[in-house]
Amino acid sequence: MIKKIFTGFILIVFTLCLLAGCSFDFPQAGKLKIDRIDADIECEFRLGKSAQFSKKKVLTDAVFDKEEFIELFNLRESYSPLYLRLHLDECSLKIVASKQPGEMDKMSNSEINFKVVYDGVDERKDSVSVYEYNSKLYFFVLCMGSRSKEEEIGYYYMELPEDMQEYWLPIIEKVRKDDKENKEKEYGSFTVERTYSYDKKYYAECVTRSTGAVYIDVYERASNIRISSFTPCRSSDFWGICWEYDNYNLWVQSSDIGTICYSFNGEEWVKNNDAVKPDYIIGRH
Repeated sequence: MIKKIFTGFILIVFTLCLLAGCSFDFPQAGKLKIDRIDADIECEFRLGKSAQFSKKKVLTDAVFDKEEFIELFNLRESYSPLYLRLHLDECSLKIVASKQPGEMDKMSNSEINFKVVYDGVDERKDSVSVYEYNSKLYFFVLCMGSRSKEEEIGYYYMELPEDMQEYWLPIIEKVRKDDKENKEKEYGSFTVERTYSYDKKYYAECVTRSTGAVYIDVYERASNIRISSFTPCRSSDFWGICWEYDNYNLWVQSSDIGTICYSFNGEEWVKNNDAVKPDYIIGRH
């Protein structure tokens, strides 16, 4: 009985503190703040949507200082969603995905994940992601979903302090430059990532399914509705896709079938054996 009364008292105090604007520093996603890293570190970088979950790191000689990483990591961990959901006006930026699909895509695809790998009793890895929007860096801190008040629905971000921007932006610029050069060597004009038609009306994504085949799914950008899907080749042979600059022709590069075109016929994308590849589209070799 006493235990129940005590628990109820704690919950009441906790609620009153939140309403009063008090911030409770809870670890997010099971993480804790980092006091120091005594060991040498290895710097890893990942780019693009959901970069923190990607297994593919960027091949680059860019590095960052571990003290700068600790400061960045700890600042990100200091933002409590429990506090911010009651103080949305303190957030630096809000994007409403349903009303700003293009801006949401831009923000999601701008993610860069910094990871440190270092030795201890076990190999340890810590990482933090930032997002680049209109030449400024942000942390994602909170999503207010459909059960929220209409005016509160959206994705919320906190802008990094100016000194952090000055330190990290040149590193990010180099990583993006190295990543672009690596992909140009590997794929030419083609890509295996989401890519948009010349007028941004459609976008295409490459998906490998359990059959071992690669599927090209084409979506209408405004609604994010898939309107076409086709299977050009096996995933092991796939070398990317590329839109033409002024129409909806979509080219596929593969090691076994070469370079083939799929054209929009009004309802879906179908193979077009008569299409001539423009000179500006450069293949892998």
